[in-house]
Amino acid sequence: MTWLTRGLLLPILFGMVILTIVGNAQAVTIGNVLDNTGPTAPADMYTIPGLGRARQKDEGSYVKSGTGSSGTPITNGTTGAWVGKATESPTIITFPESADNHGSSWFSINYVDKNDFIDFNTPTQANNFYVDGAANYNKSNVQSLMKDGAIDKDGLAGPVLKDGETFDGGFLQVTGNVPISAQIAQSQTSVDAIMAGNWGVMVRVTLPEGIDAKSLGGAIDWGKSYFYLTLDSFTWKFLWFDLAQIKNLNFPLQFDHHVYLDKDKTNVFYLKVKGIPFTYDVSEDKSTAKLQLQRGTADYLDYLHNRYIDGDVARPLDNLTADGDTDTTGSGDNVQPQFISQSGGKGTVWDPFYGIVHETGGALLSWVASWFSSSPIYETGNIGRTLTLLNAADPTTDRAIVSKNSITSGLIGIIVKAISAYFVDNDFKGSAHINFSFDMSKYTGDQNKAYQTITGGRLMPAPYADGRFNKGSTMGKNDTDDKDRRAIGISLYGSNTLLDPYSVLAGKDRSKPNADLLSQLKAGTSPLDYAVIDESKLDLGADHSQEDVRDYPVYTNFTSWTAFVSPFDNSKTVDTLHSSGDPLGSDMRARTATPNSYSDGILVNDGQPFTVDQNYTTDDYAPTTKSATDKTLVKAGGITPERYAQVYQYYDYSGATPVPNPTRVYTTTDNALSLNVATDTNAPLKYNGKITKGFPDNTWVYAGKYNVLPVAGTSLALNQDIRPEMNLTGDQIYVLDKSQLINDKTLKEALGTWRDRLTIGTDTMTITTYPIASDTALGTATTDQLVPRADLHDIDLHLGDSVNYGFEGDPPYGDLTAGLTIPPVASTDNGFYGLVKLSRNADVPINVKTATPTLDAGSADLANNANFLVLLRDDTDGASWTAEHHYTDSASTIHFFYQNGDQANVGGTVKNTGDISKQTFQIMIPRVTGTTISNLAVTAPDGSAVPEANITKMTSNTDLDKYYQRYLVKMPSLVIKDQAFTFSYTYQASDIANMPESTTLQTVIGDENGKVLARTGNLYLKRMKTVAILQVPQFDFGKQTLPKSEQQYGLTDDSKKLAQLVIQDNSQANNTGALSWRVTGRLSAFANPDASEAHTDFKLDLGLPTMPADYQYPTDPDLKAPIVANHTPETMLSNNVTQQLFFLNRVLESTTDATPLTLTYADAKLTVPNTVVKSGKYESTVTYTVKDGL
Repeated sequence: MTWLTRGLLLPILFGMVILTIVGNAQAVTIGNVLDNTGPTAPADMYTIPGLGRARQKDEGSYVKSGTGSSGTPITNGTTGAWVGKATESPTIITFPESADNHGSSWFSINYVDKNDFIDFNTPTQANNFYVDGAANYNKSNVQSLMKDGAIDKDGLAGPVLKDGETFDGGFLQVTGNVPISAQIAQSQTSVDAIMAGNWGVMVRVTLPEGIDAKSLGGAIDWGKSYFYLTLDSFTWKFLWFDLAQIKNLNFPLQFDHHVYLDKDKTNVFYLKVKGIPFTYDVSEDKSTAKLQLQRGTADYLDYLHNRYIDGDVARPLDNLTADGDTDTTGSGDNVQPQFISQSGGKGTVWDPFYGIVHETGGALLSWVASWFSSSPIYETGNIGRTLTLLNAADPTTDRAIVSKNSITSGLIGIIVKAISAYFVDNDFKGSAHINFSFDMSKYTGDQNKAYQTITGGRLMPAPYADGRFNKGSTMGKNDTDDKDRRAIGISLYGSNTLLDPYSVLAGKDRSKPNADLLSQLKAGTSPLDYAVIDESKLDLGADHSQEDVRDYPVYTNFTSWTAFVSPFDNSKTVDTLHSSGDPLGSDMRARTATPNSYSDGILVNDGQPFTVDQNYTTDDYAPTTKSATDKTLVKAGGITPERYAQVYQYYDYSGATPVPNPTRVYTTTDNALSLNVATDTNAPLKYNGKITKGFPDNTWVYAGKYNVLPVAGTSLALNQDIRPEMNLTGDQIYVLDKSQLINDKTLKEALGTWRDRLTIGTDTMTITTYPIASDTALGTATTDQLVPRADLHDIDLHLGDSVNYGFEGDPPYGDLTAGLTIPPVASTDNGFYGLVKLSRNADVPINVKTATPTLDAGSADLANNANFLVLLRDDTDGASWTAEHHYTDSASTIHFFYQNGDQANVGGTVKNTGDISKQTFQIMIPRVTGTTISNLAVTAPDGSAVPEANITKMTSNTDLDKYYQRYLVKMPSLVIKDQAFTFSYTYQASDIANMPESTTLQTVIGDENGKVLARTGNLYLKRMKTVAILQVPQFDFGKQTLPKSEQQYGLTDDSKKLAQLVIQDNSQANNTGALSWRVTGRLSAFANPDASEAHTDFKLDLGLPTMPADYQYPTDPDLKAPIVANHTPETMLSNNVTQQLFFLNRVLESTTDATPLTLTYADAKLTVPNTVVKSGKYESTVTYTVKDGL
């Protein structure tokens, strides 16, 4: 007995973009979780664990813990502790509640459409952004996805989702103002520590219970964080006079690209804000200096995102040639912003005196100062200005502030040191405007994998029934009824609360620069790179009198969903979505409605709101036929959006904390639930009137409200063609011998088939022919007596100059033979064009419960149209030609285009195998929409190139030119018997979005008048979409004895080699951003045609696939487990129920190479029940579908 299941390579199916990519955001947190709780310091904190390489500008990684119990303090409140080796940073940072000229402490979170720099002056401005869109800076036109509306039944005003928007994707943008107080130790190594980025603070983010901190932290868009740091300007006074004011003092900040997890709480994570490591390239003669980042490739974007607002311009911190995100120099590991080299140093580049005088003293003093002072580093920009002043407090020999030969060094030193004391003698004040985003399309969702399909890739559900997060002052508890509810908390921890668990500077001298210290004090290995929060100080924020830890007000200017829509077929007898059978299954947001228009009904939508009725039944919308034996339709069934509408409340809000427990809800007197599908409508209001179009490739987007709040809508793809069915199974281009069509000779050619079970009467077919290059019809065959039946009917063409126009035989018709007078008697035309139209004769009533709309028989969109060409071949006595063509870059007959600019090179040969010689030819190259064709190159039989002057592009606007780009080619001499010439041309993708998924190519060779001499075989040019299936497994479970009990079988050895599923991520291949995607499959019934036996209870387990040799699972168990779960196929039962077979989640696997990705299922097992009665070959088909998105 043979058991066989075979995968058919069906048309590649692509689902719609469910989370906004717009833009293919590349924010990723990847790799293994770094264990920072062991005894040994990691070698380099820039390295991504498990990948063995440094992070890129927009990548991050996880760290096991954001807290520690032992180690050396980063600071302890005393600047002298740095030199005394008691602490590991010279910079003390604390957080006053407010500061003069720097505002109060606050954070504000808005749900917006893009993740770019936006700045607010006050919390009021930030909190009203969803109302009026006002901001201090917003050049990228970031907009809130919320609007001002009612957020409860009593009309309380607040943020609600804008009409037409969804909770899928979007960005949670966090903006805030952090007043700071800082003091830097007076030491010759303080500048080195600053340049190493060895200063900073940490942030604790607390989320509502049930929201996974790791998932949300992993959605941080590292490439879109911005800092706007302002420090007090320094005014130097002498007696009562202001002698100089120095502005725009600044240091570069960054998030360190790590998400630090909490040891105990899954709803808490930590971030670190620290200095960006940099240095200066100084010439050997100390005359020039140039700012450089220590780890440019990793940090250049963070540096460019440090800005200060000057009027309506967000300027970079330093002088750059250009300051856009892509304005860089260098490559590989040393990509740098376009820093400008400053020159003029007089034996030192660190002297700030000239810079101070030039900025504050006017032209005359600047001229005087230039005689004995210059300031290259000062003049590199804000950072150079700030650092040279700090250095002046205690300069080293290598960083002298004036030349040793300068007689004015004493005076200059006194002045400069007085100014630089600003940093070391007292606290200096400032504020940091922080701006970072969570890309919700990267949010993997709930901790429970079963619910990730519901919550992943969208704004997290509201943890409270009112849809809100924080309320009031936001400084209360996370209790439901607290008027100052604090569901999301942000706390900042100053340097006095941080410690280095590895004490990497233990014993190292900090009094002056030395190799021992500087070898550690650099990017990736400084104490701040390893710093965590001292566990004993975690709760200091409760004491508002101290400034080391501050709990910030966090205003949440958005509401979220409490209920969601799951598209699921509410029919009790048929699943027209071919779903997994579970309304909340892994395919919930990737379903396609494919109802049978005859037996199920016609998809109709008037776009109006509807309730979700618990008593909904498909019987109210069912089709009716003439009788139990006559299945001709009287009224078609109707399928409105209600058919697929199920709504669930996500959380159980009855307890102290919300518990995920999706529960189906309906419209009742207590539940104000209403849905609508506003887009892709085809029906008049209340379904009263005519339907003029169907939904062959459309999408219903479910939206609505549940107790005032918008629901999380879901999209449902639609695939239903309600035109009469016409399939052109024959050639659309017929190349025929003219001698067989004249002098009473005729030919019959198959055109295709037709069927129309949706009609209530008869149909009409019309076939009209035209000569190429003319709009004047030659004739028409028409009949309105087509009588549809369930079976397909053949359509044949009967051609000849003695054939009359008309359908042959007596009506009514099922199978059709259309007589066409081609060619007309005595015609010299060599080509003809035919149009075929199939339409209904009567409107079709549709049952929509309370109304009866009709399918408009006269609608142009509901008629099925086709066309064909007839080209006549020269078959005069002795004429015989052959032609072949091929792809020159591959032995395959198939070529794929992935993106605009892709090329396919075609070469071919034409040979004279007869006795008639010719010199001039037409070479007809098939046109492909969305591509261009290069100029033709032709080589004569003697091997010489045919001159371009002999190759003429024909531009006549004929019907033939819709199919072919024609060239007229004149050879140097006649091409005689057994001679051959070659040709070549190139297709290039120019508008790939409009390119057909597959085009069959046949190059046609004609004489100078267009009469066909030969045509080639087939080549295929195909378009790849975002993610595509390139190959499906072929499973053969061998010959087995008839099972007496349930048995499980493995693959044959030969079949194991063919058990490969190959997926291509074209976005990744084109370097436009790797996509998340999932493959689903459904297994048809196992059938034995010889025994008329079919089974729907076979089970196919593919098993965990073998990944490519270069693929490695993470070693961290916490990271590996969800990836393995995503890769493990669900069991397929042979009942056509869709199951998930593989899920590649780019949040977890950002670097997996899917260009392509080969999955081998050599361990697949087939379980066969003991219900099989007869021997024979049993076959089944697995339908595979790949769709992108989470």
